[in-house]
Amino acid sequence: MQPLMEIFNVSKYYGDIAACRDINFRIWPEEVLGIVGESGSGKSTLVSCLSGETEVSSGEIWYNRYKEKILFSGLTENEKYMIQKKEIKVVYQNPCDGLRMKFTAGANIGEPLLSSGARNYEDIRNKALYWMERLEIGQDRTDHIPENFSGGMRQRLQIARTLVCGPKLLLMDEPTSGLDLSVQARLLDVIRKLVRELGLSVVIVTHDLGVARILADRLIVMKSGEIAEKGLTDQILDDPQHEYTQLLVSSILRA
Repeated sequence: MQPLMEIFNVSKYYGDIAACRDINFRIWPEEVLGIVGESGSGKSTLVSCLSGETEVSSGEIWYNRYKEKILFSGLTENEKYMIQKKEIKVVYQNPCDGLRMKFTAGANIGEPLLSSGARNYEDIRNKALYWMERLEIGQDRTDHIPENFSGGMRQRLQIARTLVCGPKLLLMDEPTSGLDLSVQARLLDVIRKLVRELGLSVVIVTHDLGVARILADRLIVMKSGEIAEKGLTDQILDDPQHEYTQLLVSSILRA
């Protein structure tokens, strides 16, 4: 089995400040990789580099596209966009960043299909309805705008919008942050079910180790822009080796 994406010695600097430094890991098909760490550890910057939204300062990101490895980090903006449009999608912490707030729910889900060349209105609407059902959004809300949705429902709508074109890699940046616990728990159930049924590769960034345990097969622990520890999720959370990881786990146990 070939990795879906390979990251070699990736660094991102803003002036003299390293947001992430010398990052190495692989993303495998149909796995959920969690990236955890405190605020400012470089998690979101790293995911922005993986998506192509942020240009790396050094290092390489390789993407296995239809069994052909391409240097994703070396592509032009237009070449990256053609991949981002269908294959590598981002779910933002604030769903407003991933939605057209003045478009209806149905139009939000249908727009990526239009961008990919679909022109049959009935087919587009049916697919929008299908994905609303999969994300447990009432189909009677198809013509509602996101401003009238709760935070949890906006996040579900954003996820539906990212999945409609059948991506290979989903990058999720704190998708449950700011949600009530009951809303968060239900959304996690929906995400976990979809990931397994669709065979997606997912990178999920979170500061919540409980979310990481529920969703992630493997974990990367980041501190000050570097990888402190990586391995199987249960192994890291049950028997952390790095002092920083031990502090993270113990802080949860004390809470």
